[in-house]
Amino acid sequence: MRFGRYTAMVAAFGVAAPASAQLMVVDSSGDRVCLFDQEDGSVIDLDWLSDAGAVGWAFSTPKEAAVVGDEIWVADQLEDAIHRFAADGVFLSTITEGPGGQPLNNIRSLGVTGDTVYVTNADAPLNDAIVIFSSDGTPMSSFAASGAFSLGCFDAEPFNGEILVSNADSDALQRYTESGAFLGNFASGYAYLEQVVVLDDGSVLTANAIDSVGIEGIYHFNADGSVRAYLDTAAINTSAVIRGANVLNNGGYLVSTSAGVWTYVSGVWTEINGDINGQYITVLSAGDDACAPDLTDDGNVDTNDFFLFLTYYQNQDPRADFSAGGGINTNDFFAFLAAYQAGC
Repeated sequence: MRFGRYTAMVAAFGVAAPASAQLMVVDSSGDRVCLFDQEDGSVIDLDWLSDAGAVGWAFSTPKEAAVVGDEIWVADQLEDAIHRFAADGVFLSTITEGPGGQPLNNIRSLGVTGDTVYVTNADAPLNDAIVIFSSDGTPMSSFAASGAFSLGCFDAEPFNGEILVSNADSDALQRYTESGAFLGNFASGYAYLEQVVVLDDGSVLTANAIDSVGIEGIYHFNADGSVRAYLDTAAINTSAVIRGANVLNNGGYLVSTSAGVWTYVSGVWTEINGDINGQYITVLSAGDDACAPDLTDDGNVDTNDFFLFLTYYQNQDPRADFSAGGGINTNDFFAFLAAYQAGC
């Protein structure tokens, strides 16, 4: 196992956030977790966490890395396992069993809320199930997903007291209660959904991995299920499998595919690295928000920040969500004014 040069930053995230926001991108062919800058999608460290020199564990097809308390967990699809690491990079243990000692099989994702982790398991004996663990690794319960049980579920993420599940068998992003009762579809008509990301403003990103041109791509949904933005990935590579995405602080998106990692900013696609077999993209640290009203990041709180906020506010940009209430409304306007007047 190897952590790259940002080990000190990771070791600090349980106490104080690093100065820059960072995204973890899993490379399933390279058996590693790469680190990217959330500001503009640039590479920080391609070998930030890998199994080079590992003893007693290995990556085979890692799918998603997630911060769980003061640990980092990595779900590995072919290892049928979840690997746990301390914040300083020390390997802690591997989880291979769900409730009742039933083995995990075809693990695809990790959804975290508080002390609870939701894990998608696609194959027998648990079949298409969402397996629930406590943050100390103890299996708590599981519930079956609604579908034909052939392709399976790819992600499960907490959302407004519910669980959103991307189910390739149902061509839908489904809604469940936290105990597993099916509530209906959040969005449907998408052939092969993979990663789901619930953003701070209450909106939802998901990747429609394999579908016809003009439908395959990244979907950014509002909290009510309406489409806020669609990123047509045909311009990247029509044969690429679209796996995941996350937002960038510059207003764009970072997108992972089987043919590499790309940014999408102001309607322009840019290849960042073509050697990564990209899987899911998750936040390692949101960065230091000690001076939240300094939107221009120039060290000053002035009229430039005020007018930039007005632009974000008018465009319903997540960066205008100063009240952290989900959605952009007058609460955010007055919250920004208070922060603006207080300065830093």
